[in-house]
Amino acid sequence: MSTKAGRLLLTSLVAAVVLANTTTSAAAHPETPGLSGHYRIGDDHQGSSWSPDAHADAGTVRTVAGNGTVRSTDSSWNSPADAVGLGDVGPDGSYYVAEPQRHVVSKISPDGTRTVVAGTGEAGSSGDGGPARAARLDGPKAVAVGHDGTLYIADDRRVRRVGPDGIISTYVGSVAENGIGSSRASDITPLDVAVDRRGSLYIADASGNRIIKVAPDRRATIVADEGASDSEPADVISSEPRALAVADDGSLYFVDRDARGFHAVRRLGPQGRASVVTGTDARSARLSAPTDVAVAPDGTLYVADAGNHRVQAIGSPGRNSIAATLSVAVRGPGSVDVRPDGSLLVGTSDRVIRSVEGGKITTFADLSPDDAAAPRAADFAVGLVTSADVDPMTGELYFVDLDSKLRRIDRAGRVHTVDLAPPEAPFSVQAVAVGLDGTPYVASTDAVWKLPKNSTPVLVAGRGAAPVTTGKLARAVSLRPYAIEMSPDGALYIADAAGVLRVEEDGRLTVALKQANAQRYRIAPARDGVVYVADTDRHRVDRYDRYGKRTHVAGNGADSYAYHGGDRGDGNAATKAPLPDPGDITVAEDGTLYVSTAEDIRRVDPDGTIDTVFVNVDDESTNATFGPVVMLEMSGNGDLYFGQLGRIAVMARPGEISTASWYPLAWAVGAGLLVACGLLLVRRRSAAATRTSGD
Repeated sequence: MSTKAGRLLLTSLVAAVVLANTTTSAAAHPETPGLSGHYRIGDDHQGSSWSPDAHADAGTVRTVAGNGTVRSTDSSWNSPADAVGLGDVGPDGSYYVAEPQRHVVSKISPDGTRTVVAGTGEAGSSGDGGPARAARLDGPKAVAVGHDGTLYIADDRRVRRVGPDGIISTYVGSVAENGIGSSRASDITPLDVAVDRRGSLYIADASGNRIIKVAPDRRATIVADEGASDSEPADVISSEPRALAVADDGSLYFVDRDARGFHAVRRLGPQGRASVVTGTDARSARLSAPTDVAVAPDGTLYVADAGNHRVQAIGSPGRNSIAATLSVAVRGPGSVDVRPDGSLLVGTSDRVIRSVEGGKITTFADLSPDDAAAPRAADFAVGLVTSADVDPMTGELYFVDLDSKLRRIDRAGRVHTVDLAPPEAPFSVQAVAVGLDGTPYVASTDAVWKLPKNSTPVLVAGRGAAPVTTGKLARAVSLRPYAIEMSPDGALYIADAAGVLRVEEDGRLTVALKQANAQRYRIAPARDGVVYVADTDRHRVDRYDRYGKRTHVAGNGADSYAYHGGDRGDGNAATKAPLPDPGDITVAEDGTLYVSTAEDIRRVDPDGTIDTVFVNVDDESTNATFGPVVMLEMSGNGDLYFGQLGRIAVMARPGEISTASWYPLAWAVGAGLLVACGLLLVRRRSAAATRTSGD
């Protein structure tokens, strides 16, 4: 080959490679490091939480929540024990409540005005002899109010006193100082305090598993512990007393819980005789993690039964039997107190104080932290996110974790637990979807609920007894939903044990796909009654129109890429490509589908071509290892949210990614070779013709 011909061929090949790179980008699926400044909070009508801005490259991935540290499913943020401390109603009708996480005690006036009466907000144990608001408290757990307005605060290892003049002091720091001999443990760890009509103070002491009575002259005695009683010496306190309440007749009620699952409320009569009022060994309804007790003026005992998400009301002895137990359903009650008019104040797991009066539940005070105090999403340990959706009005992200709680990431990147105060029995959240107006919908184990702002959930579907059939009222059927989705035109779809259901405008159901076996479909509804279904058992995705007609969209039935030598089939028809175990599916406004597998995220364009836009990788910057993608959700501005073990991530505009498949490169190189060969052939013929004419 001549030098000129070689240069011509080389030039053609370079041009071919350049041509190929104008239609493909570098590999789009690995995560891109150094994303500082590329993300913002959505500030438009379709903005999503932490949306990439216009300068972020398409395919750029960033973690929105979590850092690979997996939160245990049996622990919870804002648990009843930590969310709201125990409180008491003062003689003026104001409610005083301890706030352990803020290190303060607050006063809430009858009109709802909230003021701090003790504590600076910084943890510590200083300030005795000065104003209570200038003193430091260390995680106060409870407060009791005397008849003269004196406050008694269960602080860390001591009880503080705030007199009517606002001056704070240490009232009990060591029981040895108050007359109890050194043969008993002298240090205290107060969990609750209560004051009787004579001014005596009762302390639930966890360090000694005992209840201490401190008379007005500050002389202390032990009235109950693990081994002293007039009637049941070994069973007065099983482990440690958690909460106290004193009745007008001098009876002392307290919560008794131990690690073996013994949960009870006991009564210590005026003569010192102990008995079980309600609990695991009583004839009444079983308790689960009781957190507080309160006694009304008429003798009715109220129990915050946190594990059962209810407040029990038990009639006073002699008037009602224990079996006549009434219940009020509230989410995770951590405290209960009785106001002078007989209404209740109940502190719930989301730091909200609710008023219960005549069976009606209203919000009395919201003690939840402001946005600046809520946990940062980047620091929040998530488990395995099973469902999520973006609020189209605000860009905030709602998600459900394995602990079955609904959480919200606000526009500032802070995580909030959404309280659910159901009108009936409480429920665990299985899935979430957000309507076009920003109203969240959630699926419980047997129903679907709408969550209007500042109101109790409204039943949308389920809780009936009728079988699922087309035309039935949604609220009349029996459901077992495991996923819900909202279509772009506002239709609610339910993935249920009976199949894929659509709730029509008149509240009736349409069975879009009847389920013939026990498999669990993942769905992505589009407009006009179209729904895409990821079929894990058959390793494919199908499209169903409003009339039930099925069209094959993606997946060739192979359950592994290994059958194709690791080839994913990128750049080819989606129906010919492997799609092993599709986990979730979502659809963009333009009809582009995104499907997750155990290894990657696949994109199916409207023309039927499939490509890979993300492959599971480890985050080298944090040494975090993330598992398979199990959740996908498309935002209104084209960003893709996905969930893995230990995090939620967002990908910038995956619809704009040009994949780096070898197919277009091979085509371009081949075309370049053909062009080069053609030019060489023309030149050779031209040269031959010139030589012939010269001869």
